Amino acid sequence: MSLSYPLRLLAFVLVYVLSRFAASWLVLALPRLRNGPLLRIAASVQLWAPRLGLDEFLRLAYYVLVPFAVLQLGWVSPVDLGLVNLDWVRGIGVTVALTVAALGPLVWIWWRYLRLVEWSGDCVVVRQWAEPWGWTRSLREAVLLEASWALIRSAGLVALGGYWGVCAGLSLILVSVLIDPRALSNLRTVGRREESLLNASLVLATSALFWLSGNLWLCCLAHAALRCSVLSMVSRCGVKAADRGT
Repeated sequence: MSLSYPLRLLAFVLVYVLSRFAASWLVLALPRLRNGPLLRIAASVQLWAPRLGLDEFLRLAYYVLVPFAVLQLGWVSPVDLGLVNLDWVRGIGVTVALTVAALGPLVWIWWRYLRLVEWSGDCVVVRQWAEPWGWTRSLREAVLLEASWALIRSAGLVALGGYWGVCAGLSLILVSVLIDPRALSNLRTVGRREESLLNASLVLATSALFWLSGNLWLCCLAHAALRCSVLSMVSRCGVKAADRGT
């Protein structure tokens, strides 16, 4: 007995979300081993994974290759991902309007946050932005995150459709973060929580855009524009904070 399209998609999305929890738990649990071969394996993985680019490959696989494979297998419709049957003329107008409308509140919220925490300017995501060609990382993150969010959101769209489907997808995306022990650990750490907070604010903005346009490509463009704008502002605030400290 085969599952219907909505049930099959929902089941896969739940497995997809839970696999993130399992992988994060494993990464946190391995270094706590006292001895034995697993401890040596964990130490080797921690040493060589960054050097071989394994961590970046695994992120690419989870965020993009898995959704692409699901699409190729026919387990999700390209319409539900926001890839086809698009009204580009209306979508571009909505994207520009919503991006401009979201930029002001985002910049104000981040400005208030930086003042509240008396930020020193040291932050992982800002250091990455300050690197040569750091803006290309923001473009990559926009594509990675939006592809993953589109897959998770598609289950809500198929089940509930339209507005409530987008809301259900957004809720599931936030749940996937809240059950991730590594993400929760980062949220408790100044210097690491900023990326999670930025992603949370961007998923709200692009979820609203997807509801209005149904276009994943435009969500990626809006995400990249907002991410680059916020990081540019935060980076300038960090430079000013560093100047005051000297």
